[in-house]
Amino acid sequence: MRCAVALLAAGLALASPAPAFADWTGRGEVAGEARAFTPDDNALTTDYGLGMAARVEVGNTHRPFQEKFRAFGRVDTVDPQRSLAFIEEAWLQYRKDGWRLRVGADILNWTATEAFHPADVVNSRNLDSDFESLEKIGEPMVVVSRDIRNADLTAIVMPMYIKPQLASPKSRLNFFQGSPVRPSILRLGPDGRKTDSRWFGPQGALLYEQTIRSADLALHAIYHLDRGQPFVFAAPGSTITAVFQTKVQVGGTWQQAVGPVLLKGEAAWRHFFEADTAVTGLPPLDDRDHTQIALGVEYGLTLDSGVDHRFIVEGQAVFAESGLQRRAATIFQRDILVAYRLAMNDVKARELFVSAIFDLEDAGELMANASYSQRLSDTWGISTSIRLIEAPAPAPGMPPQGLQALRKADQIRLKLTRYF
Repeated sequence: MRCAVALLAAGLALASPAPAFADWTGRGEVAGEARAFTPDDNALTTDYGLGMAARVEVGNTHRPFQEKFRAFGRVDTVDPQRSLAFIEEAWLQYRKDGWRLRVGADILNWTATEAFHPADVVNSRNLDSDFESLEKIGEPMVVVSRDIRNADLTAIVMPMYIKPQLASPKSRLNFFQGSPVRPSILRLGPDGRKTDSRWFGPQGALLYEQTIRSADLALHAIYHLDRGQPFVFAAPGSTITAVFQTKVQVGGTWQQAVGPVLLKGEAAWRHFFEADTAVTGLPPLDDRDHTQIALGVEYGLTLDSGVDHRFIVEGQAVFAESGLQRRAATIFQRDILVAYRLAMNDVKARELFVSAIFDLEDAGELMANASYSQRLSDTWGISTSIRLIEAPAPAPGMPPQGLQALRKADQIRLKLTRYF
C-alpha cells in the first residue's frame, strides 16, 4: 500500500507546472478499479475486487541524451495479495550518428497481431491482470542499436531475471485454483539444475528490423530464462511448483499493408534446455520444444467524419509432438479470433471493441469480450468491459486444462481514471 500511495503522491506532484528552464515532462494517472465475477461458491476465492491503481511517468530530453522513468502500483482492498508495485521503465539513452545506447529497465513490444503474441516473450508479466493484455514488468537491460538505411540491428544484454507476478491464490484469474498459497517458482539454468540467483546470465537477444516497401519485417533470436511458459508440477500432498527452464527462441513478426487491408503474422520456435531430474527431483519432462505461429488480416474503413471501423480475423496454432504439449504451451493452441473495433476519433476518444476467440480443437471452448472507453473531460476517463468464458468441465479425476480452469470466471470490470 505504501508503494501505491507514493505513486499517487508523485502523480499529484506531476500535476503542478514544471519550471520553465527545465526540459522535464511528466504525466500520471490515478484510477479506481472494480471487478466482479460470477459467484463460484468457493470460500478460497474472491468474487469481486475493489481498489486503486496509479501510474507516474517523467522524462527528459537534452540531445543526444534522453531519460525516462515510469512506474505502476495497485492496491486491492478485498484481496491484499493482489497489491503490487513495479517499475515499467527507468533508463538513460544516448543517440548519435545512427547509434543508440540505452541502459536501464525497459519494456519491449515485439508483436504484430491483436490477440496472439508468439514473439513477444522478453518481459515478465503480472499474471493477475487481464490475460488478453497482461501488464508487463520492466526488464533491466543494455541495448545497443544501429540504423542501417531502412533497417535496424539491435543487440540486448539482460543481466537479471525478473520473475513473473503469479496470480493471488484468491484470484478468479488464478489457473491454479484450489491452492491456498501461490505456487513456488523453480528456475533451471542451462545445465538443467536449480538456480536461485536473480543475476542469472548472460541472457540476451538480437533483433533485425527491415522495411521493404509497405512491409515491416523483424527477425529475432533470444536466449534467456523463460518468463511465460512454465512446466507445472504438483506432487501429492505438496504445494504446486511452476518450473521455468532456460530456453532459446528464434522467430519474427511481419506486417504489410495492401490498400485498406493489413496482413500480419508472428512465429516462434522454442527449444527448452532439459532438466537434470537426478538433481532437481523432478519427474522426467517431455521434450517441450514447439513452434507457435499466428496469422491475421485486418480490414480498415475510415469515413469522411473520421470514424474508423476495423474488422480483424486471426488464427494461432502450436505445433508439438502431442496435444498435451500444445495445451501446455498456451491456452490458445488451436484458436481463431474474430473482432471488431470502432474508434469515433472525437474529442471524447470513444472506442468500442468486441471479440470472440473460438477453440478449433477443443469443442465448447469460447471466450467473448466487449470493452468501451471514453474521455469524460480533459482530465477524466472511464472504461468498462465484460468477459464471458465457456468451457466444458474437466474429465473426472483429471486436472483442468486451458480455459477449463476459468470456466466460471465470467467478469465485468469498471475503471474511472483521473489523468494529470
